Formats: sequence, structure tokens, C-alpha cells
Amino acid sequence: MPAEGRGRTGPPAPEVPLRTVVRDGLGAGLLLALLLYAPVLAGKVPLAAEIVSGFAAWRDVETVPREAPPHAELGDTVTQYYPWTVFTGRALHDRDLPLWNPHSLLGSPFLANSQSALLYPPTVLTYLLPASWAWGLDLALKCALAVLFGALLVRETAGSRAACVLGGVGFALCGFMVGWEQWRQTDSALWLPLLAASLLALHRQPTTRRVALTGAAFALPVLAGHPEIAFYVVCGATALWLWWLPASPRPVRAALLLAAAALLGLGLAAAQWLPTVEWIGGLLRSPARVLGFHLPPEQLVAWLSRDLRGNPNPVGVEVPLGAAYAGMVSLVLAPAAFLGRARHALFLALGLAVTVDVAYGLGPFYSLSQRLPLVQAMPHERILVLADVAVVLLGSLGLTALADGRIARRRRLTVLAAGSCTVALALSVATRWHSEAEALSGPWGLGSSWLFWALATAAGTVLVLRHPSPAPSGRVERAAQPPRVGWPEIATAAVVVLDLLSASGRLVPFFDREEVFPPAPVHGYLASRDPRYRVVAVDYATPDNSEMVFDLATPTGYDYVSRRAAAMLRPFVIRHRATGGSFSGRRVARADLGRRLSLLGVRWVLVDRRSAVVGAMRRSPHLQRVYDDGAVTVFENASALPRAFLVPLAGAREMGDAEQLERIGAADFVPDWEVLVPPGALEPWRGHRALRRRPRPLPHPEAAIGIDRVAVETDAGAAAALVVSQLYDGGWEASVDGEPAPLLRVDYAFQGVLLPRGPHRVELVYRPFSVRLGMVVSALSLVLLVVLVVYPRRAP
Repeated sequence: MPAEGRGRTGPPAPEVPLRTVVRDGLGAGLLLALLLYAPVLAGKVPLAAEIVSGFAAWRDVETVPREAPPHAELGDTVTQYYPWTVFTGRALHDRDLPLWNPHSLLGSPFLANSQSALLYPPTVLTYLLPASWAWGLDLALKCALAVLFGALLVRETAGSRAACVLGGVGFALCGFMVGWEQWRQTDSALWLPLLAASLLALHRQPTTRRVALTGAAFALPVLAGHPEIAFYVVCGATALWLWWLPASPRPVRAALLLAAAALLGLGLAAAQWLPTVEWIGGLLRSPARVLGFHLPPEQLVAWLSRDLRGNPNPVGVEVPLGAAYAGMVSLVLAPAAFLGRARHALFLALGLAVTVDVAYGLGPFYSLSQRLPLVQAMPHERILVLADVAVVLLGSLGLTALADGRIARRRRLTVLAAGSCTVALALSVATRWHSEAEALSGPWGLGSSWLFWALATAAGTVLVLRHPSPAPSGRVERAAQPPRVGWPEIATAAVVVLDLLSASGRLVPFFDREEVFPPAPVHGYLASRDPRYRVVAVDYATPDNSEMVFDLATPTGYDYVSRRAAAMLRPFVIRHRATGGSFSGRRVARADLGRRLSLLGVRWVLVDRRSAVVGAMRRSPHLQRVYDDGAVTVFENASALPRAFLVPLAGAREMGDAEQLERIGAADFVPDWEVLVPPGALEPWRGHRALRRRPRPLPHPEAAIGIDRVAVETDAGAAAALVVSQLYDGGWEASVDGEPAPLLRVDYAFQGVLLPRGPHRVELVYRPFSVRLGMVVSALSLVLLVVLVVYPRRAP
């Protein structure tokens, strides 16, 4: 067997041509995607749409699904990701880049919220196709690319041709990638193997083209939408690069090339991370908070349990939170990796130990993670993505070693037996611990893991026996052509595919497009109402963020909420949290909160017809029942203010933030007669007679409220303050009659413009500097990337 890592030679060169791996990986990926997502071509949508029908508004709608096969906890896909897809598609079809989301949480940045993935290349599908099609095809594309990228990483670690394909399939169908299939977590995790493969290739062949491609691989996890997973991806891939740095013939040059690639990646992703950093600074949830969360150690059984179809599954694994199963072939063959590429195997084993320690809170590395800035605020169970990749790679390199005739057969059989016995011992402990019939029976239970353990052991044994020991000289010439894939490799592939597909092949249910968020009768009623007002569903009468699907606005929503929005909403929410919260019907009905409800622009209140709170709302002095379809009742708040209204300038009061928040809660605060402005805002108006007049009500102006733009036509008979009841953000700019005007933060959280008497046209436009700067930096970085790719040079 050839020596590995002698001297300073860098990572071992791949034995399989790149073209072969791309062809095999792409073919296997497309075939797997077709197998899993064929219903998309027949008009089906992979979404847990039956969750929607569990809410009151859809109780009497016949076109919604009432039940579905057991599946993982997929609530966020319905309350966040799919509504965002609909909103993004609608905006892009109208040729708007939605920098702002006016539909929820009193308005909030949309691009800056990285999970919107607005600049992620696959998001273009939402522009080209309806949301339901884009949703399904995006999942299929992710599956195909996962196979390809996984195969490329196995190639860079000197895996065989068969191991490349099996590694790609193992990555695409591992517990993390399947459990979080519809979440942004897997969009970012998808690029881990490509980034790691690019860094290894950069070690081996330092060219400007590889610097450019590595830079793109750094940027894509950030653009994909999940900052935490992007952090893990970058850390894991960079750790692999550092592991090989001492073996590099020119380590200083290697470090400079890595820095260049990382800077290029930062530049390419600047349009995303610059606004995100600014947005995070205003959130209620602090990035300095110590989260202190990890998976309970007993959920280590997830590595042996094939059941990913419930939450929790019969052995107590939370899915997707703790999903980790990477296949019996990977587990059984993993120790054999040390027979071949021992340096790679040692790194992967150490990485696996560290990530399992952190994910399950077992030892010193978890304790360290609770002391690192930013890292301490992360939910550490998601580091399982690195653990899954480590196991899949170990299994792939183990397969390569077991089929390597340059290694003595006895050694291969001994290591295979050790791996098989270790997994069998772990299975015995898990089976004894979870001896319930439900946990052991069925084709996906813990008991079926024994079947695939036996098949994996048999496949490994056949691989060893079919490839003879080396000649007495111990030297075997390397094949000039890629090794042929024989029937033992095909049999092993069949075991891998059957194992992982049967464990996860129907994790997400499919439904007809007509069954995904169909309009309920109440939506027909609300569609005919004045769009200048907001609607709120109390006590979870509808899912969070469902208003976005029907182009309605609400003060609530499921997303990270800013500190100011949280303070405005706090008196109404059922449970105060960093991600918003549903309104309480009893609090909405309270007389002392009626004026604040009006200030929030809430005119229509939806409540479950069967809820006990209906009686309290009927007795409320500011609510009147206006609609009832048997499922939900709608109450109208006739005193609600539109999202743009005028307040006489004579009613302006200068106050600090704390005073404003206290004043808004006062019983005598009348929002259409009094407006609270920051200290010094009235200085240009000192001595103006408008401040000395007695306040009188003003007519509501005409307003067109778009995504990133608000246009208001006013004709007040007195100087006034225009109040737009959406969250104040420094990225908004105001103009009056075409001239720039100061935009104030009024009534603690909202936007305001002071206007002289007479007709005016006021425009508010959302153009944050962080977005403009990020776009320029990303555009310049993209030009540089193209130049480096088109005109490659070998690094000096």
C-alpha cells in the first residue's frame, strides 16, 4: 500500500477522474430526486398541509386534508417557510425585490432576515414558477445536489468510484438532511461537502480558479439562509483544511490562499450578511445570551434508530431535532477507513467525537461552547450535521479500504469484524433499553436495524473476499482508468439505498395544490375589506404568518421580533417570546387596551366560533360582531386607525422612549389626537401657531402601502403629523412633495413626518445603506470571481 502523508505533500490525490464523479454523482442525484419527488411532476406539493386544517378557519372547508401519515415536527414549514415562498414569489412576479415585509410584526426587514434566502440562487425558481411548483422543485434540486457534492468530497478524500456515489447518497439521505429537509438548515448544510472538497483541492492545486470556486463555496451557505449552520459549515470545512496544513509544502502560501478565498466569499455574500448584522442588533433575542440547550444523552440511540416518521419516534428521538441516522453500512464500515486513508480517518473520528460531545452536552467541548461569544447563543443540537458527514465519510473510506487489494485480507476482515461487533453491541444495549413492541416492530423500528446490520456486515465481507490480498512483493500498480464497479459494490449500494430510503423516503406528505392553504370563507370576507387596516387572529384561530399567503397584514407573526415591536405587542400576546406570539382574545377584548389596539391598526379580529372567549368579545365596548361562518367569528374594531393617519401638530408631545411607552399605555391617551415625538423634533416649529391651536380630528389620508414603498396623499386644513403605523427602521427615507424630509420615530415604534398645512404627497421608501453597500460589494466580488475563473493562473 502506498504511504500517505510522507513529508509535506498535502492531501492525497484523487484516484477517480473528476468527470467520472460528476457524471456518476449527478446521475445518481437526479435519479434519487426523481424517485423521492416524482409526485411534484403530477401536481403534488411536499408540505405538511394537514397542519393548516387543524386551525378553526378551515374547519368547514372541504378541500383541505384532514390527516396525513405520521411525520416529523414540520410546523415551521407551514407557519414560516412556505408563506415566505408565496410572498417572495408574488413580489418577484411584480418585479419588486422585497427588502421589507409589511405583512407581519408591524412590518419588518425581509432581506436582512437571512432565512428569507432572498439572494440564494435557487430562489430564482419562485420568480419563474408558481410558489407550489417552486417549493417542490427546490427540494428535488437540493436532493440532487447533495448527492453530487457528497460524491465530490469523497473523491477529494481519495475514495473509490463506488464510495463516491455511496457517500453522496449517504449525505443526501442522512438523518440531518432528511429531518430538516424543508428548512433553511439543509440549504446551508448542502454546501458543506463542496466547501470541504474545494479546500482540499486548493491545498493540492493552488490556482486562482480554485480560489474563486472556494470563495463561492464560502458564500453560498451564508446566502442559503441559516447563519448557525453556515457557521458550522465554515468551521467544519476550515478545520479539515487546518488538519492538512502541516503537510502542505508551502503552508504560508496555503494560508494566504485560504484568506483570499474567505475574503472573496465574504464579499460575494456581503449583500446578505451586512443587512443581517444590522438587523440582529435590534432584535429582542440577544446574540450574547447563553442558550444552554443540548440534546439529552439518551437520544444517542438516534444513530441506531431508523424511524424518522414521528416526533418523537418510538424510542424517544425528537425529529427533526435529534435525527442523526446515517445508515448501517456507514456505521459498520467506518473503522475500516483507518486501513486506507488513516490521516483523513483520524480527523473524521476526532471531529465526530467533538460534535457528539457538543450536541449531547457530554463533556469539555460542550462546556467550552457555552463560554465562546456568539456560539453560546446557538442551539447546539444542529451541529449534528458535521457528525453525520463524518460518519458518512468514514463509511465511504471504509468501503474503499475493504475493496483495496493492496491491504492484507486478514487485516480487512479483522477490522470489519471489530466494526460489526461494536455496532452489534450498541444495538443490543439500545434494544434492551427500548424493549417495547412498538419500538422494535415494523419495517422502520429499532428491530429492523438488526436486519440492515446483518446486510451491511455481509456486504463488507463480500467486498473483502472478492478482492484478493497483495502479491508477495506487496506492490500493486494503480489502475490507469477508474476502477470498475463490480457486483459487490452494487450490492453494497443496494443495501445503502434500501436502508436510507426505507427509513426516510416518505418523511414529508404530498398533497394536491388545491389542498395547500386554500382560501377559507373568512378570507373571502376579509379580501373585500379596506386594505389599509390590519387583521389579527386570536388564540391561534389561524396559523402564524398565514396572512401573508392571502395578502393580509397583521401585527403578529412567527419570526424574530425587534425590541420595539415586542414592547408594543406585549400587552396582547399569550406568551411573550423572542419570535412574536399569538394575541389573546381576552386581552384584545379588554376595554383598557382598546386604544392601543386601534393604534396598531387592527380593525378585524378573528376568533374560533367555539371558543369561550367569544362571550367576552361580545361584551367588549370597542368590538362588534360583523361576520360568522360557523367556524370563525369576526369582530370589528370601528375605532381602528388606518396604517397611515394624521394627527394635529398641536397634539405633538416631545418625550423620551421610556416616557413614550408609558404614555401609550395611559387611559387618557388618544392616538388620533396626540402624537409622541422624540426630544428636539419640534424645534423647527417653535413659535408656530399650529402648536398653540386646540387639536381637532383630521380626515384619514389616501395611502398606498406597498412592500418597500408607502405613498400618501394628504390635504389637511392644519399642520399635522403623518403617522405610519409600521416599525421605524433607519433604512426608510421620507420625501414630501419630492423633497427629502426628516423621518421621525413617533409613538415609540412607528414612523412619522411633520407636515405644514395644505395638500402634500408623502413618499416613504425603504433603502437601507447596508443593503446598498452590500449589493455594491457583492457585485464587485462577482466580477472578480468571473475574472479569476475565465483567466486562471497558478498561484505564486
